[in-house]
Formats: sequence, structure tokens, C-alpha cells
Amino acid sequence: MNRTHFRSPPPFRGVAGRFRSTIPAVIALMCLAGLTTASVEAASRGSPTKAASGSAHGSSGTLQCTKINYGEVILMRARFETPKGKLRLFGAELQAKRSFGVERRVSVHVSGIEVGRFKMKAIVGGDVAGELALNDDPLPGDHTKEFPAEFPAVHRTTKVDIRSNGRTVLGCALE
Repeated sequence: MNRTHFRSPPPFRGVAGRFRSTIPAVIALMCLAGLTTASVEAASRGSPTKAASGSAHGSSGTLQCTKINYGEVILMRARFETPKGKLRLFGAELQAKRSFGVERRVSVHVSGIEVGRFKMKAIVGGDVAGELALNDDPLPGDHTKEFPAEFPAVHRTTKVDIRSNGRTVLGCALE
């Protein structure tokens, strides 16, 4: 008599455990797709530099950058927006492995000038993350802070760095 033996499935390790090595690759592809879309939209308007330029209140544009790393610090993103006729918006976020430290304080620097600080917090999947959000006119109860008076002029190639204990953790240039 011939019997078929069935093996039991491997124990469930969760999405983060099973696909941990592919998550950075997926994030990279998502970022690349977003930047490619922005480049195509800018090219269709005929001026890629105007689509992503300007720090004046009257101009319109978005500058952003993403840096992906495979060490302890996984990902950083920065974005500066000046919607036409609206006030400036700036955001920076950092994601790292838990070993980087829960409650660790980091600072955000634009063109070498510190513009704000935030604490890293535990997130789903066991990593830690934090963000800084600046707004020219934050609303009460909003999670954004007001732009500091010394916030520098922003343009293409402006460097945004995230630092901890005086050491640059990750940095990128706005495009």
C-alpha cells in the first residue's frame, strides 16, 4: 500500500519576518516609481526645473529625496512643498531597526542648519521610526510645528541630513 505523507507547513513568522530582506527592495521600487512619475509629469509640462523649484510663497513646487540603507538605519525621506498660493510645508522621516534605539533623539538639518528634532518610536514590525513636520501656519492639535526663523532657502540640491549625537545618520539632496 502506498501512502502519501504530508508535511506540516512551516510556522507563521509574520510578514516582516518572512519578507524582511525584500522590504527595502520594494520600498526602493516604490520610491523609484514615484520619482519617475514626477519626472514624466514635469517633462510633459516642458520644464523639469520649474516643476520642482522655488522656496518663495508665490511659486509652486515639490522637492523631495529618499535614501535607503541596508544597515541599522533603513530609510530616510524629506519633502519640501510650496503649493501655489499656500504656505510652505516640510517633512522629514527616518526608519531604523529597533537596535537604533526607541526614544532616541535625532535632529534634522537643512543646508547644515538644525531645523527641528524628534524622538524615535516603536512601530509595527519591530522597527523604530520618527518624523518632523513643519508648516508655516500649524493648526491647534495638528502634529506639525511652525517653521523656525532660521530655516534656509530651499532649492534643488539642498542637502537634508538627519543626525544623532552629532553624527550624520543619513542624508540626501532634494530634487
